[in-house]
Amino acid sequence: MGDHAEKIAQQAVGTASEEKPPTVAEMQDLSLHAVEMLKRAVEAFFMQDITMANTVIDESKSVVEAGGELLPRLQGTGGKGTMSRTAVMDSLVRTIMYATDIAEIAINDAMRFELKKKG
Repeated sequence: MGDHAEKIAQQAVGTASEEKPPTVAEMQDLSLHAVEMLKRAVEAFFMQDITMANTVIDESKSVVEAGGELLPRLQGTGGKGTMSRTAVMDSLVRTIMYATDIAEIAINDAMRFELKKKG
């Protein structure tokens, strides 16, 4: 995840002086959502909260789809920052997928813990 955070930061610095297309605001919303999902997935892991982990998994599909719908519009803007914004979008989607992976691990670990308690 650290490499994706670094890539996003580098792309943001590289495009800081450019005029921002309307899709940048949508990317920012997606970014905030991805970070929040990741935070909740990690919290679910440490708290062994299966419900929270399932919520992250359930919501990931719609968030990734929203990113997928944004991508063609992003690429259609053209210009110097298009490649940078596309790279950032790729990293955002990967962050959501990492959140989903962590949520799945949280569920597995919580269930394993419950089984050990019973057995």
